[in-house]
Amino acid sequence: MKKLSLAVAISAVALSVFAQEKQFFTTLPMCRYIDGKGEVLKPGQKDWVRLEEQAYYPLGSTFRATPGSKVGISLGRDSLVKIEDGASFGTVYQPLGGKTRTLVLKGGLVSIKVPSVMPAGALSVTSEGFTVKNIAGEVKLSYEEMNGDGSKAVLRCVTGAMEVEGRHFLVKDMHAADEVVVRTSKDLLFTELKDTSGDYQIVLDQGVTLQTDVETGDSVEVAKNLEWKMSPKNSVNIFRAVPEVGEKLSVAIMTFDAAGNMMNRCAFTEKTALVNSGELVRGEAKGIDEEAAKLAADVTEEEDADIEDDEDSSSSSSESSSDSSDDGSDSSDDSSDSDDSGDDADFDF
Repeated sequence: MKKLSLAVAISAVALSVFAQEKQFFTTLPMCRYIDGKGEVLKPGQKDWVRLEEQAYYPLGSTFRATPGSKVGISLGRDSLVKIEDGASFGTVYQPLGGKTRTLVLKGGLVSIKVPSVMPAGALSVTSEGFTVKNIAGEVKLSYEEMNGDGSKAVLRCVTGAMEVEGRHFLVKDMHAADEVVVRTSKDLLFTELKDTSGDYQIVLDQGVTLQTDVETGDSVEVAKNLEWKMSPKNSVNIFRAVPEVGEKLSVAIMTFDAAGNMMNRCAFTEKTALVNSGELVRGEAKGIDEEAAKLAADVTEEEDADIEDDEDSSSSSSESSSDSSDDGSDSSDDSSDSDDSGDDADFDF
């Protein structure tokens, strides 16, 4: 039994070393196949040129498949990026010999398949507002611009694993069939994350707070996070505001369950412990709202009672005044003309 356990341990270590030492990427990307027509925009060039099968292209190139076409771009022997029907993606330039690769989503559906033992940090895919990282296995990433109103991305892990990171959030450990939709405003000040398939964790930034060091008594700033479990139809909204002075954004984060009920809420200024509302849980908020409503009802009842008292007092005064007026008008009826009588009638009314 001990020998078997030792053998398993040795195999795991060997596999880890193999993954670290294996060259997952070729020096340059290569066009593996074309079904229809594909084009490439090389770095420093202004015009797109036709792709050629088995040809290598420099890092920094952007690839696209024309409508109705399919193109496969190889990043390594077992690493392939597939695009079709107008989709496009770019590669990021880096010095020769680098062991990592970064791609850029441009539009359409981009399918990526890499070895399941791809080490963390080896491949990442960026776009405005987020980065898909630690890709191992197969993923499908769809990206589109929303008529000048930002962008929408559908990020799906088909097999293996991946993570999605952006400013103030990290979608952790997505696995087979997990999917998240990311909406980003054009100015990058709003982000919506919505679970459309699977269960996974998302870590949300809650700013920093001051904590006292027990040994030294000094106050230190400590980052605070909220881990929120995403299930189908759960969502997160992140609002950001640019201050008039400085670069630290004001941030408000809210989580919602499948029925659209707010479950968590917090607000803070980046890296500023003095501006942090802390977390307001929906249950606590409900209690606060009920108490406020009761207080408002009590105040309203008191005000209504005061109004009734005032009306009664005003009515009594009006009746007394009317009696006095009537007496006055009786004494002056003989000396008043018909117009004066009309005025008195209007006043009594």
